Order: sequence, then structure tokens, then C-alpha cells
Amino acid sequence: MTSRTLQRHLKHDNTSFQEEIRRFKAALATSLLSQKERPISRVAYQLGFQDVSAFHKAFKRWTGQTPGEFQKSLL
Repeated sequence: MTSRTLQRHLKHDNTSFQEEIRRFKAALATSLLSQKERPISRVAYQLGFQDVSAFHKAFKRWTGQTPGEFQKSLL
């Protein structure tokens, strides 16, 4: 698929490439954080964040809770 075709499909679905990346990262983050033995810093690194605090802010924006709160809610 060409980039232009992808752009048209995304526009048809009222979304953007950046929005789809955000959704993917949020879903992957929650999946990885569900594995309680995996440290938050490791998840941040796996998602491409160089700073754990930036991951915390992004995760809170995505889900409304911090990564630690999310893990505690799984108990």
C-alpha cells in the first residue's frame, strides 16, 4: 500500500497515522504492564521512551492513571 493510499484510508476512518501509533503504544503498554514482573522502566524503554517520567506522563494521558496505579489495579 502506498503512503497516499494509507492516508486516504485513515482519513476515511477519521483518524491519523499519529493517532494509530498512540493507540498501538497505549495497548502495548497496558499489555506489557499486565506482566507484573516487568519493571515500568523496562516497559518505557521497550516503547521507545528515553525517560521514564515521559512515559509516566504519556501513560497517564492515554489511560487516566499512572503505570504504577494501573499495575496495582490488576491485583
